[in-house]
Amino acid sequence: MRVESLVLRVIESRTDMKYAVMPQAGMIKIEEKPVPPIEDDKVLINVKMCGICGTDTLIHKGILNVNFPYSPGHEYSGVVVDTGKKVSSIKIGDRVTVNPNHECGLCYFCRLGFPNHCENLKRPGIKSNGGFAEYVSVPEKIVYRIPDSISFRNATLIEPVSCVLHMIDEACIKPRDVVVIIGGGTMGLICLLLCGYYGARTIILSEPVEYKRALAKQLGAFLTCDPAKECLSSRVKETDLHGANLVLDNVGSSNTVFEGYKCLGKKGRLLISGLNSEKAEIPISVQDIVKNELTIKGVFLNPNTFSRSIELLGMKVFPWDNLFTHEIQLSEINRAFDISAEAKAVKILVNINERE
Repeated sequence: MRVESLVLRVIESRTDMKYAVMPQAGMIKIEEKPVPPIEDDKVLINVKMCGICGTDTLIHKGILNVNFPYSPGHEYSGVVVDTGKKVSSIKIGDRVTVNPNHECGLCYFCRLGFPNHCENLKRPGIKSNGGFAEYVSVPEKIVYRIPDSISFRNATLIEPVSCVLHMIDEACIKPRDVVVIIGGGTMGLICLLLCGYYGARTIILSEPVEYKRALAKQLGAFLTCDPAKECLSSRVKETDLHGANLVLDNVGSSNTVFEGYKCLGKKGRLLISGLNSEKAEIPISVQDIVKNELTIKGVFLNPNTFSRSIELLGMKVFPWDNLFTHEIQLSEINRAFDISAEAKAVKILVNINERE
C-alpha cells in the first residue's frame, strides 16, 4: 500500500482501530477505539508485527501489577503514517521500531548515565498502552528507523536482543570462557547466539523443555541439560573440572540462581536477568565468594544498546527466524496468550494487519 493512501485512510478513519485489551488479569479481548490523536512531539505508527514477551504473560497471569483495563505489547515494528509538527528526525513512510524504555534524561540516575534506573521511567506496553493495536502514538525520541534489510518480523526481536546485549556487556565474555545459560526461551536462545558470536569457548544450556533443548543444540550449544532430571552443576563440572567462568540466568528463581551459583569456578561471574514472581533468596557462603573471587550481579533493561541491536539484526549472520515458533492473527490473541502461558513456544508473533 502506498504511503499516501495509507495516511489518507488513517485520517479518514480516526474513529476506527482494533486493539487488544486486558480488562483484568487472565482476560484479553479485541475492542475498537479511536486512532490516537497526533501530538506535537509524537509519531503515529501503523503496527505490523508485535511479539509476546514473558512480561506480557506475567501481566496476563496477574503476577505483575498494572492498571486495568490495559493494552500490552512492547516488541513491535511498523510504518510511520503521521508525525507531530515538532518531529524532525522521523518522517511519514519510515519503517520503525520502538524502544519501550523511555527515560526522562533529567533525574539523578539519568545524569549519571544509568537510564535503565531512571526515577521517572515510562515503558509503553508495560506501564502504558502498547503495541497489540493497529496504531500507536509514541514520543519521537523512542522511535528508531530500521533498514529494509530487517523484516518487520525480525524487527520484533530488536528490543529483546538489546536487553541481552546489556547482559553480554556486563558479562565481559573472554574467548576461553565456559558459559552456562539457564533458560532456553527467547532470551536464553538469544544469549546462546550472542555468546557464540562474542567468542565463548563452550556453551552449556539448561532447559526443562525438550524441543527447546533440541533448538539450542541446533543453534550451537555444546551441551544441553534437563534440570528436571539432571544436576546442572555436576554436568558442568564433568565438562570442565574448573567449573563455569560465566553463568547467565534468564529465569531468576531461587532454584536456578542457586544452581547457577554452584556451577561457578574460581573468578566466576553469575549474572541474573530473569524476573521471577517469587522473592528468590539463596543460601550462599561469603567465604566462597571471597576466596574464589566470585561476582554475582543483576542486569536490568537495555541502557545504550538499542542502536547496536539494530545493527546486529541487520548483519544477516544470525538465524533469527529459528526463534519464531508461532504467528497468530490479532483476532486470535487469546490463543496466542494461551500458548505462551503453557510454554509451548519460543517466540510468538501477533500479526496486526488483518485488514490489509
